[in-house]
Amino acid sequence: MPRPRPLLALMEYLTAISTPRHDQRRGVDAATMRGHMGEDAAYFYLRRLGFKVVAQRWESDFAPGEVDVVAWEGETLCFIEVKTRRQHSPVAAEAAIDGDKQQAMERQADAYVRELPWPEGRRPKIAIRFDAVLVHLREQGRPDVQLIRNVF
Repeated sequence: MPRPRPLLALMEYLTAISTPRHDQRRGVDAATMRGHMGEDAAYFYLRRLGFKVVAQRWESDFAPGEVDVVAWEGETLCFIEVKTRRQHSPVAAEAAIDGDKQQAMERQADAYVRELPWPEGRRPKIAIRFDAVLVHLREQGRPDVQLIRNVF
């Protein structure tokens, strides 16, 4: 893993302590709050791995659903589903990426690529990959985060 970057670490810490308070003030339920915490943890984890995050919680007007994270890893555009669980959850996070979720992610990826501003209307070939980030929240300390490339 690359060397820690102090500014990124500070941003991660400040986000971790402010997101729950912000969600509580907005009246967000516990499951949504947990999801936001997991998405924040995934964002910083991906940044530490060298991903260039270009969108979070991206929605299209043309396809239903939401992409948790869109990021470039080198020349590959990655559409990333974040699954967050409590440390002792009996259900594996990756089990939630079923056939319906895969189809929704494919539709969202197609909509995202179509909406990019291509020069003169030409759309070059882009390598696309579907990944998952599994976040297990702990009672204390940093969450356990795992990236699964090519989840389907």
